[in-house]
Amino acid sequence: MTGTDRPGEPRRQETVVRRAAPSDVDLVMEVVTRLLRELSGVPDRTLAEASRSAAEELLGDPSRGLVLLADLDHAPARASRAAVPVGILTASFPFAVRTAGRYALIEELFVSPQARGAGVGAALVSGLLGELATAGIRTVEVGLPSHRFAQEPRTRSFYSRQGFRSIGLRMRLQSGDTA
Repeated sequence: MTGTDRPGEPRRQETVVRRAAPSDVDLVMEVVTRLLRELSGVPDRTLAEASRSAAEELLGDPSRGLVLLADLDHAPARASRAAVPVGILTASFPFAVRTAGRYALIEELFVSPQARGAGVGAALVSGLLGELATAGIRTVEVGLPSHRFAQEPRTRSFYSRQGFRSIGLRMRLQSGDTA
């Protein structure tokens, strides 16, 4: 039982966060595909293939960053570890003079709609902070979505509640873009 379990009340679900392994690439891609679908409709095949390659690289090289997966613990023993996680956080490990070395950059944080509001995102951020403390990384940054994204205020509020503070805007130029 958990802290709020009482007879006649639903069992409180705890969030279980774990670091993804290279063997989790299919689970990672399932969650990332749901993220891409929510952000831009159905992701195209080329993007999905490129994303899989990037996920394999990230999962295979811990010096590049990490992937955390979250699940709601529905029972004392999960029936299947192959169930699709309800959340994901990916972070890369860039290096900069302004941060006095390596820092973490949250690249993706996604929680399935049915699990939103259950503390999954906060558990993922907490899991990241634990991993970073072990690695001696003290700075974490995140780029917020464009103000055109309908959930941008909610996203900004979430990160503020986790202790993040605004440091400015981020811009992007991709090779092949024209001015």
